[in-house]
Amino acid sequence: MFNGLRLMAAGGILCYQQAGEYASTSEALRDAVRVWQRQRSEHAAERLAAIRTRVRRALDDPRPSVPLDEAFDRIEKLHADTVKARGDAPT
Repeated sequence: MFNGLRLMAAGGILCYQQAGEYASTSEALRDAVRVWQRQRSEHAAERLAAIRTRVRRALDDPRPSVPLDEAFDRIEKLHADTVKARGDAPT
């Protein structure tokens, strides 16, 4: 599959180059890398914004906080129930 993608990419680059959009293959590749980097950066920024939104929502939640001991008890019970349901409880 990777070879097929490579051929498709190479064919696409050659088409753009032959159409005069790029002077060389390396110019087309540099542009593709810039686009890829910009998309990664935008995705990271969106993820960070989503995390900040969730943190802000949690901080603004008017419900009382759960005491630490109670939180651990809930987690341990949830874990035990999950293990039991999956059938891989330790012997």
